[in-house]
Formats: sequence, C-alpha cells, structure tokens
Amino acid sequence: MLSFNPFIFIVNVCTLALALAFLLLILWYDARSAVNQLVALLLSFTIAWNLGAILIEVSQSFEVNNLFFELGNFLTQVGFVASNALLYALLMRAVGITFRFFMPIALSALAVLIGYNALLILSSNMPQQLQVTSINPFFILLFSIMSLLIIWRYRQSNLSRLLVIGSVVVVIGHMSSLLNTSLGLGALSTTIGSIGTLIIAVSLIRSAIILPLHSQESQIKALHDVNLSITKRATETNALQGIVNQAAQWLNADAAAIFKVDGEQMRLVAGYQLPSTLDDYHVQQGEGIVGQLMIDQKSRLVRQYDGDDFFLDKQVVGSILAVPLIYDQKVIGGLIILCGRYSKIFQEDDLHQAELLAAQAAVSMSVNDLFLQQTSLVQSLTEAHNQLHAVISSTENPVIAVNRSLEIIFANVKAQDVLQLEEEDQGRSIMGMVDVDLIPPDLKKVIKVTRAGGTYSSTVSIADREYLCQIAKLGADRIEGWVAVLNDVTELKELDRVKSEMVRMTSHDLKNPIQAALANLDLLRDDIEHATVVAETKSEIDLSIGNIERQLSNMERIISGILDLERVKASGLNWEICQADVVVNNALEMLQPIADMKSIRFDNKITADRLTFVGDKVQFERAIANLVENAIKFTPENGCVSVHVYNDADDIIFEISDTGIGIPETMQDHIFERFYRGEQPGAEDISGTGLGLSLVRTVLEKHQGRIWLKSEVGAGTTFYVSVQHQPESTIQLR
Repeated sequence: MLSFNPFIFIVNVCTLALALAFLLLILWYDARSAVNQLVALLLSFTIAWNLGAILIEVSQSFEVNNLFFELGNFLTQVGFVASNALLYALLMRAVGITFRFFMPIALSALAVLIGYNALLILSSNMPQQLQVTSINPFFILLFSIMSLLIIWRYRQSNLSRLLVIGSVVVVIGHMSSLLNTSLGLGALSTTIGSIGTLIIAVSLIRSAIILPLHSQESQIKALHDVNLSITKRATETNALQGIVNQAAQWLNADAAAIFKVDGEQMRLVAGYQLPSTLDDYHVQQGEGIVGQLMIDQKSRLVRQYDGDDFFLDKQVVGSILAVPLIYDQKVIGGLIILCGRYSKIFQEDDLHQAELLAAQAAVSMSVNDLFLQQTSLVQSLTEAHNQLHAVISSTENPVIAVNRSLEIIFANVKAQDVLQLEEEDQGRSIMGMVDVDLIPPDLKKVIKVTRAGGTYSSTVSIADREYLCQIAKLGADRIEGWVAVLNDVTELKELDRVKSEMVRMTSHDLKNPIQAALANLDLLRDDIEHATVVAETKSEIDLSIGNIERQLSNMERIISGILDLERVKASGLNWEICQADVVVNNALEMLQPIADMKSIRFDNKITADRLTFVGDKVQFERAIANLVENAIKFTPENGCVSVHVYNDADDIIFEISDTGIGIPETMQDHIFERFYRGEQPGAEDISGTGLGLSLVRTVLEKHQGRIWLKSEVGAGTTFYVSVQHQPESTIQLR
C-alpha cells in the first residue's frame, strides 16, 4: 500500500472545486458562445482527470476495491487526451481558424477518443499502477505539438497573455505525463495541467466578463459623446469622425472607416488610422465586403481575411467587422472596423458592439442629411417669400390678406393707400377697418366658392373708382384665410360703356334703314305681281328679292341681338321674387310653337316646391329661353329637350339638356364669346347670330350666378345654370 499524500489530495480537490465553479460561471454567462463551450468542455475534462487522480490516490493508499482504480485510470486517461484535443480546438477558435461544421467535427473527434479509451478499459486487465496506453501518448504528443505550433504562429497576434501562459502550462503538464512513470511525475503532471486549465478559464472570464464590465463606463461615455455630437448638430464630418474614433478605441482595433452611399457606390467619409491615399476612396455597389453591404444589408464578421476584394492589402488586414448603416429600411452607409493580421481577432460580442455604434452613425448621418435638406428648403422658402413679398409689395394692384378670424395679416402699400390703412393695423379685424360695403354681403358663399378652389369675384366702389375684387383662399386642404386682389377697372368700365353706347347707337341707326328696305321690298313685290313681266324674268326677280329679304332679315336679327345684349348690360335689374317653376314654364310656353315645328317634346321636371330667388324675372326668363331655343335648334326632329330644376345646397340648378350633335371640347371655352358660332359637323344649316349665349352669361353675371356645360359629340349637350336659393321668408328686396 502506498502512503497517502495529503498535499496532492488537497490540490486535486481544490482544483476540482475551482474548475467546477469556473464551469458554472462560464455557462451562466453565455452558454451559446463557441469559445465558452470549448472552455467549458476543457474544464469538464479537467474535473474528470482530477476526479480520476483522486480515485487512484484513494485506491492505492487504502487498497480499496480495484473498481476505483480502473475508474480513476479511465477518467485520467480520457481527461488528458480529450483536454489535449480541446486545447488545440480552443486555440484554433481563438486565432480565428474555423470552418463550417467546426463544432460538430470537434465533438465527434472527442467522442471517438472517449469511446476508444472505454474500449481499452473494458478489453484489458490493467495492473494497479498508473499506466498509459500505447496510442494515447501519441494523441497527447500530437495535439500538444500542434497547440504549440499555433501559439508560435500567432505569437504576434492579440492573443490574451493569460491564454498563452495557460495553454503552455497545460502542454507542459500533458507532456510531463509521457515521461518515465518511475520518476513519479504522474501526480505532478495532473496538477500542472489543472493549473494551466484554470489559468485559461481565468483568461476567458477576464476577457468576457471582467474587462467588459470594467470598460462599461467608458463605453457609456463614448455613446454619450456620440449622442451629444448628434444633438449639437455637429457637421457630418466631425460627427462621423468622432464615431469612427470611438469604434476603433472601444474595440481595440487598428483602423476603422465609415462609408456613405452616393448613388450606386459607397464613398469613404471618415477614417481612423487609414493611409492618406484613401481620402477620396469609393467602392461600387456589390464590390467586395464594403460594396456587398448595399445588397445583402447584413453585418459580417471575418476572423481571418484572406481575399482580394478589400480596400487594403490582404497581407496587412487580419480580422474585419463590416456593419451596414441602415435608416428607414435603407442602407445609407457602412461601418468597417479592422485589425492587423497579427493583432486582435474579433468575436461575436465585438460585432454586437459595432452594430450599436453603427446605429448611432446611421442616425447621425440621417439627421445631418435631414438638417441639410431642411436648411436648403428653408433657404428656398425664404428666397421665394422675399421675392413674392417684393412683387406683391411693388404691384400697382391693392392686395390684402386676412386669416380665418378676418384679422389683417398682410396689406401692400397700394392696399394701405386705397383702403386708408396703417402698418399698425396688421393683426386687427378688417371688419372695423374698412367700409362695410366693401365686405362681401354673403360670406357663406365666399367660403363655399373658395373652399372648392374657385375665386369669388365682385365689383366694389372706392372713392369714385371701380374695382374688380377677386378673393381666393389661403392654405391647401384647410382654409387658413383669404387673399383679395383689387383690379382698378374704372377706365375699362368707361371704355366698355362708351363702346356699348356706340354699338347701341350704331345698331339703332342701322335698324331703321333696314326696316325701310324690307318695307320697300314688300312694295316692290306687289308692283311686280301687277306688272306684265315674262314668266322667266319674274322668277329670277322673285329669287333675287327673296335673297335680299333673307340677308336683310339676318342683319335685323343681329342688330336686334346686339341691342338686346347692350340693353341688358346697360340697364339695371328690376329685382323681385322669382319662382323657378314659373320662370321655366313661361320660357317653355313661349317656345312651344318652335318645338312643335320639329316634333320635339319637352321633359320638364322640378324636384322641389317653391324654389325662389331674387332677380329680374324678365331677363332671367329670356336667358332660360335662349338656352332652350338653342337646345331645340341642335336637336333633330322627334327628339327631346329636358329641363330639370333642383336644389343643390344653397343654390338652385337649372339643367337644360338636348340630344343633339354635341359641342367638341376645343370649342367649349369659346361658345360664350360674342358672335362665336361652332363649325362642328351638322351645324352648317343651323341659323343664329352667335349672341344668345353671350346674353345668357351677361344676365347670370348680373345675378351673381354661374353657367357651365357638359357635352359629348354625337350625344348632346347639357347646360347648367346656378343661382343662389333664397327662401321667400328670408328675402329682403333692395
């Protein structure tokens, strides 16, 4: 029986406890990390060989059941070989040597080693002393040498010093187990290996838990500085330069860069520790790691770069973090952080931190773009406002604007002069500043017309001058106020009056001779009837007299139309209460004989009782009659003319429709002009002076009404006449 060594026993127990504690701590912190999983397995097999060493120590010292020795030997052999393989896998992962299915392959190889050692224990009788199998030393030697080669190959990289020391100590412990067992180094090799494993675990805990917690304060300060640069509206260059500097320092990187999308390429806008030759560097969309960010919109972690598509030499670049800057679901740039070939190897945690900084960079870049757009827009609006203000202020037409409360918000110099306003009147209600006659009598109608996007027009008199007042709304969707433009039409009114008087006088002077000529034609026809004339000659004379009579009659109709139109324009209105049904019935009754001559029937429909309005009954009936007469003219025989009257909100609508030839769209804007006659196909034989619709429009203007039409060639025309509806109980005649 060998003597019991309490020192070795205590070391094994302490190592076992520490390894178990570190194992639980690592798994609690992040069980999904590949590096943490490898360290956890390494600690598990360290626990296994320490437990095996304890069992061997107990079985040899107290000569207990041989099963303890066999189990301890199995655990020790498996622990040494498996931990050796796991150390190699851990170092590969730490320096960034990885490939697809790395973990499954590593775990499969580990399972083979465990199964092999289990088979050896079951198939052979082992003596009661610590021995190694013939092939396990080979595994231990192989993995130890490969681990040392990795440490030597990447000695200049940013591997943790504690990780290197722990790995070397583990290799020394495993290599010492291969020496002659007669030297009594078995327990020592177990202890050395355990200490090395614990150092590796401490290295991982330090880099994954302690250092991040220690640097948390500096990271929070870095984020605070980044956010502060954004809120202070620093220039884009300064803000992004601050972010790229923070990224490099935060992640202990050797260099960093921020690219910005510019059309179909990415342009370098900020860099840290980059060569000056890259100051104007740009990458096309889809080109290399940087250009690919515009397409896949995914972050990338490259532990060991070995390509030819990066903007730096592959002999210099080692590990790379590439993160897209995304704002409003669009890539607007990219954050690139890199380390040298023999420097730090980035891990998943580094990528997460880079994504946090990338979000700040995206916000900064977007805020700056929005600020520039805002500045440009404000500048454009200011220039447009100044130009508009200059134009309106210098115009000779009075312009005044009011808000929804009818408070003056603008009045140009001419408006102040005409309306006798002062600069100080801005902000005051217009109701008490100008004559009440200048305010539209029906503000409700002003709102209705302007809300529909139209312009309310009226004529006002100010200091013996006539002005055409046109009112439009301020605001797009919602009425924010109104603007009124006054056009001085005094001279135009006078010219129009003189012209109308001349036309009236001329027409009147022409009418008498024409009537005398027509009377003489009648006398001449009587003389010919009683004279002895050759029949052939008499026929020719009758034809000539008929042509002269038709032309004179046409001239008489034109002159009568001119006189009627000028009479309507010159005369005032005889205001009275008018009933829509009476007006329509009178007009249809007057035109019934003409309709009967073409077998045209009337469809008269009035949808409401006693639709009343204030107007000149005679003139309004004449206007409706003109529209119905036109409909009869352009409707073929056996056709129908419809006259419908109905109430639409505050208006009475007269709708006159025919089934005639229709009016082409190109002519519709001209049909209310004097002497305009359409030349559409089918209208050649229809007589008229071209003054009827002009008279209708004049009558409606005097009644502050409207007229418009809808027409389709070959399908007929519908004229709409609108006049304000006033219930009889509310009418106060002027």
